[in-house]
Amino acid sequence: ETLAGTGRRGRVEARDVTAAAPNLRKENNAHAKQDEIWLIHGFAGEASAWVGLQAALVRAGRTVFAPDMPGHGANPSSVGRVDDLIDWLSGLLRKTVGKVHLVGHSLGAHVAAKAALANPDAVSRLTLVAPAGCGPAINGAFVTGMANARTAGELAHLLRQLGPRAAGLSGDALAAMASRLAEGRLTTLAASMARGDTQCIDTIGPVAALAGAIPVDAIFGLADLIVPKEHVFNMPPQVRIHVLGTGHMPQWDAPAVVETILLSGG
Repeated sequence: ETLAGTGRRGRVEARDVTAAAPNLRKENNAHAKQDEIWLIHGFAGEASAWVGLQAALVRAGRTVFAPDMPGHGANPSSVGRVDDLIDWLSGLLRKTVGKVHLVGHSLGAHVAAKAALANPDAVSRLTLVAPAGCGPAINGAFVTGMANARTAGELAHLLRQLGPRAAGLSGDALAAMASRLAEGRLTTLAASMARGDTQCIDTIGPVAALAGAIPVDAIFGLADLIVPKEHVFNMPPQVRIHVLGTGHMPQWDAPAVVETILLSGG
């Protein structure tokens, strides 16, 4: 009723809805306070992995926080175990005012789920993107390879497993990332995350405890080469499942779809 259709005889077409969606979201945001969205990256990643999605969410009128986890990117703090990351995120949640929508990718999904369970009054919604810890298997060679990468060349081979966008990173970007990984800050963390091709972390338990209390979404990629897509069948029935034709980085391969999921009602 509010759209002017551009189709034959004024019919509303899909392009009309798509064009109006950003303005409609901003109008809705103006009438209701929205929780902050916190984006937690994955193992060997950085906050910059969210930059495109973060910009889109900000354009939609949302407040977004995307930190580097300890041991990653520009965060100088050391990290030894996965529990160190959970403690770090829990500390941030305890300091926040109001509730947040936690979004975690891969290992970050496990960290987000555990921190949400430990701080129920601080989290209104949880979204897991290509989550680790949802089944026993993982691409262990990728995990140990990233932890021990020292050159741009070996890093390039590893990142090709993430999907087309990762494969297209520039030489400068690869060199900068390899330089940071060469510091060896993630070797102990990798050992606490996986042993060979077996995961040492469990995300299903905390998700099962949370799913009845807050909305929980899980996004899986059909072409994920890091965590098996079949782990989707291990999710508790209360979790809303989204299966996309992406690799391990849905936020890169299908950013508009991921944005729509995050902005949908909780």
